[in-house]
Amino acid sequence: MTRLAGTRERLIAAAEELFSTRGIEAVSLNEIVRASGARNATALQYHFGDRAGLLRAVLDKHGRDVDERRHAMLDAYELDRPRAPRPGAPDHFRAPRSGAPDHPQAPRSGASDHSRAPRPGTPDHPQTLSLAAALVHPPAAKLADPGGGPAYLRIMAELISHPAASLSTAEQDTPAGSIHRWRRLAAPALQQDAVRLHRRLVAIRFTMVELGRRARSGPHADDRLFVGHLTDLVAALLLAPLSEETLRLAAERDAATGV
Repeated sequence: MTRLAGTRERLIAAAEELFSTRGIEAVSLNEIVRASGARNATALQYHFGDRAGLLRAVLDKHGRDVDERRHAMLDAYELDRPRAPRPGAPDHFRAPRSGAPDHPQAPRSGASDHSRAPRPGTPDHPQTLSLAAALVHPPAAKLADPGGGPAYLRIMAELISHPAASLSTAEQDTPAGSIHRWRRLAAPALQQDAVRLHRRLVAIRFTMVELGRRARSGPHADDRLFVGHLTDLVAALLLAPLSEETLRLAAERDAATGV
């Protein structure tokens, strides 16, 4: 590693730690330079330009890995998802499990086929569970990443809770990004009223805030139960029906705003 490359990596590592423990706006750039051990006070400006450029570099360091993992899960989702189900036929999509057979499981003894089929007009639970896993599992892998993964999760939790903090999370949602793809694939799996009321954004925010909270309380010996439960909660959030009161209020808002 060249000296310039080494300085850049040390600046990213210092920013990662300070941003995650004290807050993105609470740390001065001079503090980051000192913590990195950089000899030249202008090193940060040379490599990143400003605070936003440094923050982008911290997010990119981990975001590429998260994107690759999520794209792989969404590839599997699209391959397994039925393309054109017969009208009125239930969707038997299963959430992919490592080592699981490729055919749908038979109902347990005593379980009726009716209990396995989604009700007309409602989202399919196994399909939604797969989408929830594709949202949760890729960033959750950062809980065990010794190269700053937990710090990344804490920073993302701050950004998504307060989008005005230095860098809008919308900048991470590019058309080629995995979150953009996840949102596109999730839309037809949800009730349309839930999509209209931003259920996907709520699921994304809930996921990152919970992962940030877990990262802040760690390290933990085993995160599997937490990640599994978080995946279940996200699936339940995506599936949750809208009450008549919510639908009425949404209709009133739309009428008042001309939507």
